[in-house]
Amino acid sequence: MRDHMSDRAIEVEGLVKSFRIADPDGDRRVLSGRKTAEHRVIDGMDLSVGKGGILGIIGGNGAGKSTFLKLLTGILEPDEGSIRMDGKVASILELGMGFHQDLSGRENIALKCGYYGMGRNETTEAVDRIIEYSELGTFIDSPVKTYSSGMNARLAFSVMMCVDAEIMIVDEIMSVGDLTFSMKSKGHFRRMKDAGKTVVLTSHNMRTIETLCDRVVWLESGKVRMDGDPTTVCSSYRFFMSESDDVIEKMAHAGVADAEYRHGHTLLYRDGDETSYREYLQRASKGGCAPAMREYGDIRLSEGDVEEAVRHYASAASLRDADAARRHAVLEGGMIEDIRRLDGLYDGLDGRYGPFLKYNHALLLLRAGTGGMDVAKALQLLEDAYAHGSLDAGHQLAQMHLRGTGVPRSMDRAVSIMEDVARKGHTRSQTQLAQMFMDGDAVRRDTAHSFEFYLMAAENGDRNAQCKVADMYREGIGTDKDMDSAREWYRIYACSCIVDQIISAAKAVEAPGSGFDMTADELYDMAAITSNRRAARQIRQARAGPVRTSLMKDESLRKDPEKAFRLFSELAASGDAEATLALAMMYKDGIYVEPDTEMYRSNVRTAAMLGNKDAKAMVERWERRKDRRKAAKANRSANGNDGNRSIRRPCWSPNRRL
Repeated sequence: MRDHMSDRAIEVEGLVKSFRIADPDGDRRVLSGRKTAEHRVIDGMDLSVGKGGILGIIGGNGAGKSTFLKLLTGILEPDEGSIRMDGKVASILELGMGFHQDLSGRENIALKCGYYGMGRNETTEAVDRIIEYSELGTFIDSPVKTYSSGMNARLAFSVMMCVDAEIMIVDEIMSVGDLTFSMKSKGHFRRMKDAGKTVVLTSHNMRTIETLCDRVVWLESGKVRMDGDPTTVCSSYRFFMSESDDVIEKMAHAGVADAEYRHGHTLLYRDGDETSYREYLQRASKGGCAPAMREYGDIRLSEGDVEEAVRHYASAASLRDADAARRHAVLEGGMIEDIRRLDGLYDGLDGRYGPFLKYNHALLLLRAGTGGMDVAKALQLLEDAYAHGSLDAGHQLAQMHLRGTGVPRSMDRAVSIMEDVARKGHTRSQTQLAQMFMDGDAVRRDTAHSFEFYLMAAENGDRNAQCKVADMYREGIGTDKDMDSAREWYRIYACSCIVDQIISAAKAVEAPGSGFDMTADELYDMAAITSNRRAARQIRQARAGPVRTSLMKDESLRKDPEKAFRLFSELAASGDAEATLALAMMYKDGIYVEPDTEMYRSNVRTAAMLGNKDAKAMVERWERRKDRRKAAKANRSANGNDGNRSIRRPCWSPNRRL
């Protein structure tokens, strides 16, 4: 057997383990008279574990994790299949297992050492070492039944430390004990791995599994659902647990506050059950879920109970819910009337200005609004602004779908919108999508997509994305390994970290009589590779003049009208006054786009609002012209003319020259 398993520590084939459980539809037992049915806990499992590794077993309660470990250690016998182990096995499966509760910790150490085949002299040498490692101090001579769960865990693990075993099997041991104990445990497992030994452990802590293990198996209903590298398997498991309606409903019934909040939304939007939604919202609020507290505060405010709304907003704000903090400030600061007046002002302006103003109107309602009506209105404004090219509005709209704010929670809709605005150049959407695809957060893990969006953000000047792209090129994550590209992106990232200092030096070098080795152009070139937008604006001012002029002169844009219009639209939607005016002139003159007088006037007004002097002058001329027309109409009315001019029609003659 050892020759056959020279490179494997554990070999499992066709493993089956069943228990009989109570079932009203099952067979009646002869002795007890109870009706039972056979339930397969492990159902035909095949698994091979190599030597010198740490294998993590994950899965929900009842998936078969603990049963599988008991089968490995021989505590349970399989109904079918085989298990082959190559080496001495040590295990910690349940707290207190193998300890005599009436004996002291010291006496139990001696007893456990005997279980593992240690002789008297070997045990005597090991006792002091085990006591020191356990850090139980004077408690070592107290009965084990007086120990806390953490003390039990430390004692059990300390004994295992001194057992020269090739395979260690551990069930949830690191969920108890303090931080020091957890760190010592992880350090010991890594040393075992380096020594060519094998560790098999289970845990519900995905962070521990991801950082400690080099392979993870996901069990579901006694079968291997997924087997692979820790990041991929754990992210898939998290995605399943967070997006499965059945799982969320079970967690909600079990009293998990976040699940109660999510399940309440499902009942509201899927079934239209407002009563159950409110009930679950109350339960989640009492359980400490900040979004639930905020939403319940909205409900109480809409019902006129300001005091109760303030209390819920304050509680959510104490849990760092920014929206709740703003709403609390509006109520406590007596700002409701001011917000309503601002809302009315924006209502009057929305028809005259473009998507930039609609986006800000929506932000006003989301940040300082006080109820569901404000959220619904903000949602419509964001939809309109996004449809007219505002990337910021698209990003905010995606966040609402992601969180289920005012709309049914929809990952597909959120990701679709974010992908759209990310591909059009929105950096925050690019970095958020990249992280989501890397972590498998709300989407299935996809390192190629993650790299794609990190690269977009890096090219847009995002410093963290630049470092991440360099790392991914170096490690070959989501892309082919490319050390030349990695070094280039590390250089760009390094320049990004000091871009302000580079530009400051360039401005100083431009001063007359500087006479330095590095010219301003060299320094500006160094700053330009970072793609930092603020840096680019300063460089543009120093070198190329207005953005409209530089873009209009770009010959490549003349060959690609769609790209040109998109670039100006993105700049305008981000609040660039000069680009907004340029976009207005495009609509006026039909450059890159069909002429549209309404969009022309709307963008001119937006550019004026953003501070563009030329746009302000144009708007002032329009207003003066409008005032003159009003005055003329008033004069005609005063003179008895109802405002209708008499129209003089020319007489037609066949001899009239046309």
